[in-house]
Amino acid sequence: MPLSDYRRKRRSGFRSGTSPEPRGRGRKRRKADRSDKGPSFVIQHHAARSDHYDFRLEIDGVLVSWAIPKGPSTNPRDRRMARRTEDHPLEYSTFEGVIPNGEYGAGGVIVWDRGTYANATNHETAECLDRGHLSFRLRGEKLEGGFALTRIREGKEETWLLTAVRHGRVGGRMSLWCPRCQRESGFGTRMTLGVISAFMSASKHRWLPFAAMTLIVVGSQVSPATARAELHNITYRARIDGVAPGSQATFVINGGQTNTAGLSSVPGNVFEANTVLPDPQQAGMRIVLRWPYSANVHCEIDVDGNVFTQLDQMVRPAPGNADPMNGVLQCGAPLPS
Repeated sequence: MPLSDYRRKRRSGFRSGTSPEPRGRGRKRRKADRSDKGPSFVIQHHAARSDHYDFRLEIDGVLVSWAIPKGPSTNPRDRRMARRTEDHPLEYSTFEGVIPNGEYGAGGVIVWDRGTYANATNHETAECLDRGHLSFRLRGEKLEGGFALTRIREGKEETWLLTAVRHGRVGGRMSLWCPRCQRESGFGTRMTLGVISAFMSASKHRWLPFAAMTLIVVGSQVSPATARAELHNITYRARIDGVAPGSQATFVINGGQTNTAGLSSVPGNVFEANTVLPDPQQAGMRIVLRWPYSANVHCEIDVDGNVFTQLDQMVRPAPGNADPMNGVLQCGAPLPS
């Protein structure tokens, strides 16, 4: 993917000067020397409308990028869905800050991990990318070991799977997922998305330079005002154990808003959505079944990787019942009105 896609999506912010992201003038070929440890990688936690982790590998002068809702896992049994996104300039590997509301990808960004990687195949990395399978070893500050990316869908919704490879040491420096480590910046400042979001609110959603944010970070301590703003990773899951077409799930997302999504009509399929919230007590989901369909409904809310709320209940909508809770399973906090 050319960098023109990256610039096109951010054109309005670059023209107005409101976007803090690197402009990306073009591809940059890295010149190897004796101290060269290999091409770089970076993982950035991005608290956009849909909270996710951006996984980026340096290939042919750009950062080839994937959006991973759950982030990487060191368990070889886990398969993490990774949606291919536009290539990013190499300068993006150090970007931390807030993308203002109204701009593409609005939300806080921190560097979660960074380092170098080594190609574990006999083919050029760019060729592996074209073929649809990458195998590599990460040498990061948090992650270390073998991983593989495999393309499972081509086209506009290009999708890959990221898996850990069981050889050598994988994740030897930490046990994923550690909630504190998830949110902490890889630059060693203990900067969190909560800190970034606090500054975004204080500046009425206008971007402040990352240097201004670090003024409140002294050693390993964050000021109480921003510590309270620390965000928690929320995962919503819903499953209908029966045929119930037209069913929906509505759930709370960051900013006190809600999202609504249709649920699969295939019995047993699991719906999953991710967001971040400053207070786990705000997390709530409502699952609605339409008459004449009845089924057992499972609802689960996880906070920072731990089960926070879980319900299993038979839901039987009644015909002609005007009660707003008719055919509804409420899980967690009530939805904001």
